[in-house]
Amino acid sequence: MGSPSIYDQSGEMAGSSSNGNSGAHIPRPRFWLQTPTFATLFVGAKKERFAVHEALLVCYSRFFRAALTGKSKEAEEKAITLEGDHVETVEFFVHWLYHQQLPDKMPTEYPEILEKWMKDDDCGARKIEQLVRLYIFCDKYDIPKLMRA
Repeated sequence: MGSPSIYDQSGEMAGSSSNGNSGAHIPRPRFWLQTPTFATLFVGAKKERFAVHEALLVCYSRFFRAALTGKSKEAEEKAITLEGDHVETVEFFVHWLYHQQLPDKMPTEYPEILEKWMKDDDCGARKIEQLVRLYIFCDKYDIPKLMRA
């Protein structure tokens, strides 16, 4: 028998539950699987690589759920190219996926990302720019929970 899947026999993610919004099913990630599946995001012109638990991507983003669970090339290869996006924006998104909070609310155990997030060049203009980019990213990839963070 093969390794356990994050999906049940109906194709829904195991452990899925309704989020109460418009009856939509939002799958909950399962990390206790023996062989978790990772998806690779290639970001920006240089295609910087981010390996992320597929379960987290499909849980919080309708775009990534459709891309990674359909019958597309991306679903087969578990790889998505986000060429027009900023690497720092995706880094903040991945940070949020794993911690469910923005970097400014984190303890100092993540100094590199906190430094990028808090970098201030003009009375907070850099942080506002980061927030705007993150909001646009959330709108583009349908990540409503992060939009409300």
